[in-house]
Amino acid sequence: MNKESMAISHFLKSLSGTEGLEIEQRIFNVSSFSISVFALVGTVINYIIGLNMAVVGLSFIGSIIAFYLFYLSRYRNKYSNQLISYYLIAIITVLGIMYFYNNGLGGTVAFLIIVLLNVFILVAPARFQYKIAGILFLFYATLLILELNFPGWITPYSSRGEAVIDHMTTMFYSMGLTTYVIINFRNKMLKDRREILKQNKEIQSQKMEIESRQQELQRTVNELQERNTFIETLLRELSHRVKNNLQLVISILDMQIIEDEKSAQQSQVQETKNRLTALILVHQRLYGQETGVAIFMPDYIKELCESIEFFNKPKTSEGEIISYYVEPIDLNVEKVISLGLIINEIITNSFKHAFQDAEHPNITIRFRFIDSQYHLQIEDNGSGFVYNKDNNRTGMSLIHSLTKQLNGKLTIDTGPGKGSSFSLNF
Repeated sequence: MNKESMAISHFLKSLSGTEGLEIEQRIFNVSSFSISVFALVGTVINYIIGLNMAVVGLSFIGSIIAFYLFYLSRYRNKYSNQLISYYLIAIITVLGIMYFYNNGLGGTVAFLIIVLLNVFILVAPARFQYKIAGILFLFYATLLILELNFPGWITPYSSRGEAVIDHMTTMFYSMGLTTYVIINFRNKMLKDRREILKQNKEIQSQKMEIESRQQELQRTVNELQERNTFIETLLRELSHRVKNNLQLVISILDMQIIEDEKSAQQSQVQETKNRLTALILVHQRLYGQETGVAIFMPDYIKELCESIEFFNKPKTSEGEIISYYVEPIDLNVEKVISLGLIINEIITNSFKHAFQDAEHPNITIRFRFIDSQYHLQIEDNGSGFVYNKDNNRTGMSLIHSLTKQLNGKLTIDTGPGKGSSFSLNF
């Protein structure tokens, strides 16, 4: 591209406005400016070739109107549907009068109407395009009807040379402006199309990348699910084996109890068996659960105490000995193991030592959740005992040790002839 072409291109771009403007406003700017220049040049040419002075004056008025509209749109950014309407009204007024002073149907107004029809359809919003086209068609049809009915209103050319020059000037301008407008609009469409295609490719690429990441994420999720299933299977198998091993140890202890003739030794073995029972009940419940590592306490406490009662209940006693007041609480496994061993020691001691002379033995167990703490209370109506904190008996030592593991606080209220009460908060 040579310097002259570059200069013209730069000049036209400066007339149309910045790249940020819509193509419709840019076409409006260029067309209104070119119409103002053409009308001004036409004013001079029309005067030189001797056209009717009304045509000369109307051309000059049209030039002023077009340039003012160009100024409002290009430099004041007043482009709007209202501005387009003013432009259309001004064009119809000027050309409508000029038609009769410029040889009517044989003049050049028809060319200008066709050019303006193209421009207005391109710059106007889609919802107004048919209306504008209809207005211009109706406008031209009205001019033809008036010419047909009032031929005396038409001012003809004074010579053939005058007509040729007028037609030649208008034809070249009309062809040039129409070509420029259509080419620019088409180039804008092609540019938008290329941009859309580019964006579509980017979107498609991003979509493929997202799908790839989703597939990778799904594979990761599947692997994690497989690992989770494998770990759950291992834990279940481990729990099952632990339960079986504990049952085996309990069976051995049962054989030892049967074979052992000394009641003291039997009692010690029975205590050990009861402790193992507290543990095996936890594993039984874990193994039977589908999910979670918490134990439902009402069922666990009742099953544990019934097991202890079965082996230790006095033969002379009838009816239920143990009363349960346990809230529906799910408790963590680690806490359940410690709590179960504590309950086992207290209940076992009650049966062993408290009910030797009791006619109607009774044990009450309460387990609640109060003030953000778990509260266990076990009471019996037995003979009671003299409590010594420094007592080194195995059962009491185990209870205090397990209480520390729970970070709890144990309160014992007992004495000879008044029964026993154990309160544990943790």
